[in-house]
Amino acid sequence: TLKGHSTEVSSVAFSPDGETIATGSGDNTVKLWNEAGEELQTLKGHSAVVSSVAFSPDGETIATGSRDNTVKLWNEAGEELQTLKGHSTVVSSVAFSPDGETIATGSWDNTVKLWNFRLDDLITKGCTWLDTYFVRQSPDLLMELEVCQQQNPTWLIEAAAYIGKELASGEHSDDADEKFNQARNLVAQWSKYEDVEPYKDQYPDWIEALEQGENPFTAEVLEMLKGE
Repeated sequence: TLKGHSTEVSSVAFSPDGETIATGSGDNTVKLWNEAGEELQTLKGHSAVVSSVAFSPDGETIATGSRDNTVKLWNEAGEELQTLKGHSTVVSSVAFSPDGETIATGSWDNTVKLWNFRLDDLITKGCTWLDTYFVRQSPDLLMELEVCQQQNPTWLIEAAAYIGKELASGEHSDDADEKFNQARNLVAQWSKYEDVEPYKDQYPDWIEALEQGENPFTAEVLEMLKGE
């Protein structure tokens, strides 16, 4: 007996490998359990009863339908990936196609909706939303997300150039060496996707300085960065 929900359980599904059980409840949550009945994760995000749960064929994604009129997609770690909005009332049923690329949802609004689903597509959309954030705030995150690098390798060089401008303006004086090495790593990663040579006309001295590992505080490099 699996105990953990605070009110009625409205839907149950096994993962394709049979090792995980997902349960949807009137307490607005989904719980994941192992075969021994141990609770693994609680998925929180719906604002009303979770009426239906389903695993993707590869077992890596969970779809949940709710009385809040939405469908949510989650990974095995319990992280919310996306919310699908379109039904005008309760989503009573969710199911994946055998190839895992389509989700069908049934609703009390008397309709069935089909949604295209590919996790890489969702990640790609997320990359696009975060482009400015990658370049100006979190180049380290960009370095970790190869799918985003593949989508637009130019973000890597733009992030490196942005660091260069900050160094030129006197920012990061306390951690200049660290920032400069970060920029060098960005350019090195970028060169794995694109030929550096065509871009040397656009970033001539900057790329050369990075490749040679010159000190960012030399007069020549600072002058070049100010001209970017």
